[in-house]
Amino acid sequence: MIYGTDVLEYPQRYSDIKEFLAQTDKNKVRATLGLGSPVEILNGVLAGIDIFESDYPLTQASLGHALQIQKIEEGKSECTVSDIQLSKLLETKQQHCIDLNKEEFKESKEPLVTGCQCYTCKNYNRAYLYHMLEVKEMNANILIAIHNVAQFDLLFGQIRDNVKSIGAFIQDYAQLNCIDK
Repeated sequence: MIYGTDVLEYPQRYSDIKEFLAQTDKNKVRATLGLGSPVEILNGVLAGIDIFESDYPLTQASLGHALQIQKIEEGKSECTVSDIQLSKLLETKQQHCIDLNKEEFKESKEPLVTGCQCYTCKNYNRAYLYHMLEVKEMNANILIAIHNVAQFDLLFGQIRDNVKSIGAFIQDYAQLNCIDK
């Protein structure tokens, strides 16, 4: 278990973790606590971490933020930069989220993410979730958490599917799913 990796988004930390993991038994599972956002997780994957513990989906839900992760087509592109350059690219990015506290969602009949098959997206729209947050209804956070966990499941499924071309996947992911800090 690797502790203290909660700021892995910075390239120096990435290099430190990568160097540390190079000295460990490659047959052992490498797990970490504290990496939360998709950007941090992708940096952890680059560094060689296998298992992540994260409360990020639930924390974001408690803030009224819904994750918006688009599926990356397999084999869409090739990686054109080194791992450290990818890490530096990720340093400038943050995960795109929908802040359902904003009044712009007051009348939006759209699901959180079009095409998402989670319970929340199948049964509720942005306006309803906005209303629930406005009146401080506890179920708002639960419904958003259900969605966020489903989005994390999508992310990890994509990581597994693209593990052999992880660099290209991360490049495409950052372009499609992240915004500049």
